[in-house]
Amino acid sequence: MTCTKRELTTRETAMLLNVSSQYLVRICNEARLPYHWAGAHRRLALDDVLAYRSRRDKEHDVKFAELARKSAEAGEYDLPIGWPPDGVGL
Repeated sequence: MTCTKRELTTRETAMLLNVSSQYLVRICNEARLPYHWAGAHRRLALDDVLAYRSRRDKEHDVKFAELARKSAEAGEYDLPIGWPPDGVGL
């Protein structure tokens, strides 16, 4: 039994990462996600895409936790917010 490395098209990769194809091309061009050419088309290794997604999600979690911490320190969670917001007529 041989093990082959699964490769994805840019469309498959964009769907897996939940990004646009244009944004994916930018990520590739910035060397943030490795790829190779298969004729005139980019191909990405599934392992590389999953590793990128994991790193990206961890970075987002850290940034969100920092934002939540700063908001809590500023007392923003204690602000009374009703619906509709004051001054906005529905």
